[in-house]
Amino acid sequence: SDLAEGGDGHFGEEGACPGADSKPSVIATAGGLILLHLIGARDALARRVGPSLDWMVAHAAIREEHFMTVAAVEECQLDRALPASAAFFHALEQPDGTFGPSVLANGIDASALLRLKEPLADPSAITKVLLGGQAAGGGFSDAGGPPDLWTAYCVMRALDLLGQVPARQPLAAWVLAKALPGGGFGLNGTLSAGITYQCLEILDWVCAPLLDAARTGKIGPLTEWLRDGGD
Repeated sequence: SDLAEGGDGHFGEEGACPGADSKPSVIATAGGLILLHLIGARDALARRVGPSLDWMVAHAAIREEHFMTVAAVEECQLDRALPASAAFFHALEQPDGTFGPSVLANGIDASALLRLKEPLADPSAITKVLLGGQAAGGGFSDAGGPPDLWTAYCVMRALDLLGQVPARQPLAAWVLAKALPGGGFGLNGTLSAGITYQCLEILDWVCAPLLDAARTGKIGPLTEWLRDGGD
Protein backbone atom coordinates (compact mmCIF):
# COMPACT_ATOMS: atom_id res chain seq x y z
CA SER A 1 0.00 0.00 0.00
CA ASP A 2 2.91 2.33 0.71
CA LEU A 3 4.21 1.69 -2.82
CA ALA A 4 0.77 2.45 -4.25
CA GLU A 5 0.76 5.75 -2.39
CA GLY A 6 4.21 6.59 -3.74
CA GLY A 7 5.95 6.28 -0.40
CA ASP A 8 9.42 7.86 -0.52
CA GLY A 9 10.64 5.11 1.78
CA HIS A 10 10.69 2.84 -1.28
CA PHE A 11 11.49 5.13 -4.20
CA GLY A 12 14.27 7.61 -3.51
CA GLU A 13 14.75 11.02 -5.06
CA GLU A 14 16.55 9.52 -8.07
CA GLY A 15 13.78 6.97 -8.58
CA ALA A 16 15.59 3.94 -7.15
CA CYS A 17 14.33 1.42 -4.62
CA PRO A 18 16.72 0.02 -2.00
CA GLY A 19 17.75 -3.62 -2.04
CA ALA A 20 18.26 -5.95 0.92
CA ASP A 21 21.47 -4.07 1.81
CA SER A 22 19.55 -0.75 1.87
CA LYS A 23 21.51 0.52 -1.14
CA PRO A 24 19.76 1.64 -4.35
CA SER A 25 19.15 -1.48 -6.47
CA VAL A 26 18.29 -1.93 -10.14
CA ILE A 27 16.63 -5.27 -9.37
CA ALA A 28 14.58 -3.88 -6.46
CA THR A 29 13.54 -0.87 -8.54
CA ALA A 30 12.36 -3.12 -11.37
CA GLY A 31 10.40 -5.17 -8.87
CA GLY A 32 8.80 -2.03 -7.47
CA LEU A 33 7.66 -0.84 -10.90
CA ILE A 34 6.30 -4.27 -11.81
CA LEU A 35 4.44 -4.44 -8.50
CA LEU A 36 2.83 -1.04 -9.09
CA HIS A 37 1.70 -2.25 -12.51
CA LEU A 38 0.33 -5.54 -11.19
CA ILE A 39 -1.71 -3.93 -8.41
CA GLY A 40 -3.13 -1.34 -10.80
CA ALA A 41 -1.54 1.67 -9.10
CA ARG A 42 -1.56 3.71 -12.30
CA ASP A 43 -1.03 7.14 -10.78
CA ALA A 44 1.89 5.99 -8.63
CA LEU A 45 3.43 4.16 -11.59
CA ALA A 46 3.06 7.22 -13.81
CA ARG A 47 4.84 9.34 -11.19
CA ARG A 48 7.69 6.92 -10.69
CA VAL A 49 8.31 5.24 -14.02
CA GLY A 50 10.25 8.03 -15.77
CA PRO A 51 12.94 8.73 -13.17
CA SER A 52 13.09 5.08 -12.11
CA LEU A 53 13.73 3.81 -15.63
CA ASP A 54 16.28 6.55 -16.26
CA TRP A 55 18.11 5.48 -13.10
CA MET A 56 17.95 1.77 -14.01
CA VAL A 57 19.29 2.36 -17.52
CA ALA A 58 22.15 4.44 -16.12
CA HIS A 59 23.11 1.88 -13.46
CA ALA A 60 22.42 -1.57 -14.97
CA ALA A 61 25.81 -3.25 -15.19
CA ILE A 62 25.47 -7.01 -14.79
CA ARG A 63 23.39 -9.68 -16.54
CA GLU A 64 20.64 -9.82 -13.91
CA GLU A 65 20.28 -6.03 -13.78
CA HIS A 66 19.86 -5.71 -17.53
CA PHE A 67 17.47 -8.69 -17.45
CA MET A 68 15.26 -7.00 -14.86
CA THR A 69 15.39 -3.65 -16.66
CA VAL A 70 14.07 -5.40 -19.77
CA ALA A 71 11.45 -7.19 -17.65
CA ALA A 72 10.18 -3.93 -16.15
CA VAL A 73 9.74 -2.31 -19.56
CA GLU A 74 7.91 -5.30 -21.03
CA GLU A 75 5.72 -6.22 -18.06
CA CYS A 76 4.72 -2.60 -17.42
CA GLN A 77 3.95 -2.28 -21.16
CA LEU A 78 6.20 0.73 -21.56
CA ASP A 79 7.28 2.26 -24.86
CA ARG A 80 10.98 2.53 -24.07
CA ALA A 81 13.92 1.40 -26.19
CA LEU A 82 16.83 -0.20 -24.32
CA PRO A 83 19.78 -0.11 -26.72
CA ALA A 84 22.36 -0.48 -23.93
CA SER A 85 20.73 -3.67 -22.66
CA ALA A 86 20.41 -5.06 -26.20
CA ALA A 87 24.10 -4.35 -26.85
CA PHE A 88 25.05 -5.91 -23.50
CA PHE A 89 23.38 -9.22 -24.33
CA HIS A 90 24.50 -9.32 -27.96
CA ALA A 91 28.09 -8.88 -26.75
CA LEU A 92 27.72 -12.15 -24.80
CA GLU A 93 26.88 -14.20 -27.92
CA GLN A 94 29.48 -16.85 -28.73
CA PRO A 95 30.68 -18.02 -32.17
CA ASP A 96 28.54 -21.18 -31.89
CA GLY A 97 25.37 -19.07 -31.58
CA THR A 98 24.85 -19.75 -27.86
CA PHE A 99 25.72 -17.71 -24.78
CA GLY A 100 28.26 -20.28 -23.64
CA PRO A 101 27.76 -23.60 -21.84
CA SER A 102 25.74 -22.22 -18.91
CA VAL A 103 22.08 -23.22 -19.00
CA LEU A 104 21.13 -20.29 -16.78
CA ALA A 105 23.07 -17.74 -18.86
CA ASN A 106 21.39 -18.94 -22.05
CA GLY A 107 17.99 -18.68 -20.39
CA ILE A 108 18.55 -15.14 -19.16
CA ASP A 109 20.33 -13.79 -22.24
CA ALA A 110 18.07 -15.36 -24.86
CA SER A 111 14.84 -14.34 -23.12
CA ALA A 112 16.08 -10.77 -22.63
CA LEU A 113 16.88 -10.36 -26.33
CA LEU A 114 13.62 -11.97 -27.40
CA ARG A 115 11.65 -9.67 -25.10
CA LEU A 116 13.47 -6.77 -26.76
CA LYS A 117 12.43 -8.18 -30.16
CA GLU A 118 16.11 -8.66 -30.99
CA PRO A 119 17.27 -11.58 -33.19
CA LEU A 120 19.24 -14.53 -31.80
CA ALA A 121 22.31 -15.78 -33.67
CA ASP A 122 21.19 -19.43 -33.54
CA PRO A 123 17.89 -20.21 -31.78
CA SER A 124 18.26 -23.95 -32.36
CA ALA A 125 21.68 -24.06 -30.67
CA ILE A 126 20.32 -22.14 -27.67
CA THR A 127 17.28 -24.44 -27.47
CA LYS A 128 19.59 -27.46 -27.36
CA VAL A 129 21.51 -26.01 -24.41
CA LEU A 130 18.29 -25.14 -22.57
CA LEU A 131 16.61 -28.52 -23.04
CA GLY A 132 19.86 -30.24 -22.09
CA GLY A 133 19.61 -28.68 -18.65
CA GLN A 134 16.48 -30.60 -17.63
CA ALA A 135 17.19 -33.19 -14.95
CA ALA A 136 15.47 -36.56 -14.67
CA GLY A 137 13.35 -35.23 -11.81
CA GLY A 138 11.88 -32.48 -13.99
CA GLY A 139 13.73 -29.38 -12.81
CA PHE A 140 16.58 -27.57 -14.53
CA SER A 141 20.15 -27.31 -13.33
CA ASP A 142 23.11 -25.17 -14.28
CA ALA A 143 26.71 -26.32 -14.58
CA GLY A 144 25.90 -29.82 -13.38
CA GLY A 145 24.55 -28.67 -10.03
CA PRO A 146 21.25 -29.67 -8.43
CA PRO A 147 18.03 -28.40 -10.07
CA ASP A 148 17.00 -24.99 -8.80
CA LEU A 149 13.92 -22.85 -9.27
CA TRP A 150 15.65 -19.72 -10.60
CA THR A 151 17.30 -21.69 -13.39
CA ALA A 152 14.00 -23.42 -14.20
CA TYR A 153 12.17 -20.08 -14.30
CA CYS A 154 14.72 -18.44 -16.63
CA VAL A 155 14.90 -21.50 -18.90
CA MET A 156 11.12 -21.76 -19.17
CA ARG A 157 10.76 -18.06 -19.98
CA ALA A 158 13.23 -18.50 -22.83
CA LEU A 159 11.67 -21.75 -24.08
CA ASP A 160 8.23 -20.16 -24.08
CA LEU A 161 9.51 -17.26 -26.19
CA LEU A 162 11.26 -19.73 -28.50
CA GLY A 163 8.07 -21.79 -28.88
CA GLN A 164 9.78 -24.89 -27.46
CA VAL A 165 8.68 -27.24 -24.67
CA PRO A 166 10.59 -29.47 -22.25
CA ALA A 167 9.27 -32.66 -20.66
CA ARG A 168 6.15 -31.06 -19.20
CA GLN A 169 4.82 -33.63 -16.75
CA PRO A 170 7.97 -34.14 -14.65
CA LEU A 171 8.54 -30.39 -14.57
CA ALA A 172 5.00 -29.75 -13.33
CA ALA A 173 5.41 -32.44 -10.64
CA TRP A 174 8.76 -30.94 -9.57
CA VAL A 175 7.18 -27.50 -9.19
CA LEU A 176 4.03 -28.75 -7.43
CA ALA A 177 6.21 -30.49 -4.85
CA LYS A 178 6.97 -26.98 -3.56
CA ALA A 179 3.29 -26.21 -2.87
CA LEU A 180 2.47 -25.61 0.81
CA PRO A 181 -0.68 -26.86 2.58
CA GLY A 182 -1.87 -23.35 3.44
CA GLY A 183 -1.49 -22.08 -0.11
CA GLY A 184 1.44 -20.63 -1.98
CA PHE A 185 4.85 -22.17 -2.58
CA GLY A 186 8.10 -22.27 -0.69
CA LEU A 187 11.22 -24.20 0.21
CA ASN A 188 11.70 -26.20 3.41
CA GLY A 189 8.16 -25.34 4.48
CA THR A 190 8.73 -21.57 4.41
CA LEU A 191 6.28 -19.53 2.34
CA SER A 192 7.88 -17.15 -0.14
CA ALA A 193 6.24 -14.61 -2.44
CA GLY A 194 9.14 -14.81 -4.89
CA ILE A 195 9.07 -18.60 -5.03
CA THR A 196 5.29 -18.56 -5.38
CA TYR A 197 5.56 -16.18 -8.33
CA GLN A 198 8.18 -18.27 -10.09
CA CYS A 199 6.28 -21.53 -9.51
CA LEU A 200 3.01 -20.10 -10.83
CA GLU A 201 4.76 -18.67 -13.89
CA ILE A 202 6.35 -22.04 -14.70
CA LEU A 203 3.04 -23.84 -14.24
CA ASP A 204 1.37 -21.33 -16.55
CA TRP A 205 4.01 -21.92 -19.23
CA VAL A 206 3.45 -25.66 -18.83
CA CYS A 207 -0.35 -25.62 -18.77
CA ALA A 208 -1.34 -22.73 -21.05
CA PRO A 209 -0.49 -24.60 -24.28
CA LEU A 210 -2.45 -27.62 -23.03
CA LEU A 211 -5.50 -25.51 -22.22
CA ASP A 212 -5.24 -23.87 -25.63
CA ALA A 213 -5.01 -27.32 -27.25
CA ALA A 214 -8.10 -28.46 -25.36
CA ARG A 215 -10.06 -25.38 -26.45
CA THR A 216 -9.02 -25.61 -30.10
CA GLY A 217 -9.14 -29.39 -30.50
CA LYS A 218 -5.42 -29.97 -30.99
CA ILE A 219 -4.97 -33.61 -30.05
CA GLY A 220 -1.16 -33.85 -30.33
CA PRO A 221 -0.10 -31.87 -27.21
CA LEU A 222 -2.82 -33.49 -25.09
CA THR A 223 -1.86 -37.00 -26.23
CA GLU A 224 1.79 -36.29 -25.41
CA TRP A 225 0.84 -35.00 -21.96
CA LEU A 226 -1.22 -38.10 -21.14
CA ARG A 227 1.45 -40.45 -22.45
CA ASP A 228 3.99 -38.77 -20.17
CA GLY A 229 1.78 -39.51 -17.16
CA GLY A 230 -0.09 -36.22 -16.89
CA ASP A 231 -3.69 -36.05 -15.71
